[in-house]
Amino acid sequence: MDSLQDGIDTLRSAVIDGRTENVRHRQNELSKLHSGLTGKSSSICDAISKASGVSASDAEKEFVLAMDAVQKIYETLDFERSLEDEYLVKEGKDHLSRRVGLGIVSIRPTNHTRLYSIVSPLAAAIAAGNCVLLELEYRHSQLDQALMEILPSALDRDTFFVSHTRLKNEQASQIDSTVDQLSTASVSDLDQLLSSQPKTRTLAVVDRTANIGLAARSIATARLPPYNTSPYSPDLVIVNTFVVEEFVEGCMEYADSIVSSGEKSVSDGNLQGLEDNSAGGGLVVHTSKTGNLKVVVLQDRSSKPPTAKIVGQYLFVRPSTSTTDAIFSQLSSPTFLATYNFATPSLTKHLSQSISSHASFANYIPLALLYGPAAPSPTIYSVSVHPRYTPEMFSAPRPEFVTEIGFPVDVKGLKPIGQKKGHAVGFFEQGIFIGLGLTASVVLPVAGW
Repeated sequence: MDSLQDGIDTLRSAVIDGRTENVRHRQNELSKLHSGLTGKSSSICDAISKASGVSASDAEKEFVLAMDAVQKIYETLDFERSLEDEYLVKEGKDHLSRRVGLGIVSIRPTNHTRLYSIVSPLAAAIAAGNCVLLELEYRHSQLDQALMEILPSALDRDTFFVSHTRLKNEQASQIDSTVDQLSTASVSDLDQLLSSQPKTRTLAVVDRTANIGLAARSIATARLPPYNTSPYSPDLVIVNTFVVEEFVEGCMEYADSIVSSGEKSVSDGNLQGLEDNSAGGGLVVHTSKTGNLKVVVLQDRSSKPPTAKIVGQYLFVRPSTSTTDAIFSQLSSPTFLATYNFATPSLTKHLSQSISSHASFANYIPLALLYGPAAPSPTIYSVSVHPRYTPEMFSAPRPEFVTEIGFPVDVKGLKPIGQKKGHAVGFFEQGIFIGLGLTASVVLPVAGW
């Protein structure tokens, strides 16, 4: 087995040789990745089930999603188009969309849905034309053991390497881009870092105009296995006061309907401290009949809900008197990882534009979003639900210009805005006119007009 430094040196040699620049090579690697994993699907799903404690069907869902990520990323590669693009400059044409790989990409995966968390960035990095170093530290994990056997055999050993230890600073400095799903990397240049923020909170808002049954099922699902360990599982649910009881009942009914007789109990995580505080009446804890879900409702609106990330199978509910109240209660909160708004279309628009969030979803929680790590941040790319990583994240623009860009010789005017005069009355102007009208309706009759 090569040492870590030997592996990095091999990858660097492949980068210098331009081994991964050819699109056909990238296609072959993704094809081998796909066939290598599908050929061992049974053993991989069994390893997922044992390592994560999830059911066989849940393990299969994760495997299918991971393979779908490879397939979707593979479809982004077009060999014939790449040949045409290569000769654009020779033909006197601009190649403005040209992108190149970053070099060596290291991946430090999270434990949550670990297969998908590994395969998604791995496939995207390969498709972008990079060499990849994968950190698999858990030698006793059956899933990691299976991947240590499958991946090096399937992929080009000159462009892919598995490390059994975490990279130290002197080794990390030789890496061109780092995928850190645990938010532990110490990279001075943020341009080299695609870091997830797993401790950033996720919010759900349920208005009285929502389909309460749908909202309860969607939110409860996200807080039950295997999704409750996802960074996108809701940490706080703001529910309109008029529908809190209906929402809680919906969550309880759904939780009781899906539990299996053979399912083992799961820890409530950091719920114990909240239950200890409920004796004073500030909190009310509702528990499903099967005990697999708890809903904690804040009774005293003057009390502040916890700001920490939730750990365990429970929901924390803060009642609100209105949509405005829900919005104002979160004005000082840091930007949420995601927000799920359940309401009429007009209100979901208002909520999504008023509450700071990296992504917002109207009346649903994407199941695929609950797999994998938090989307990398900071990034100039919008959140990708599935696949979580895209080739653009692992490449840099290198446009080629042929057509000469002209220089302006005089100052040109701007086109008219096109707004008609006298028809644009703003919100504050309306208030002024209404106030003047009310005053006139009282004063003028008294004055004898």
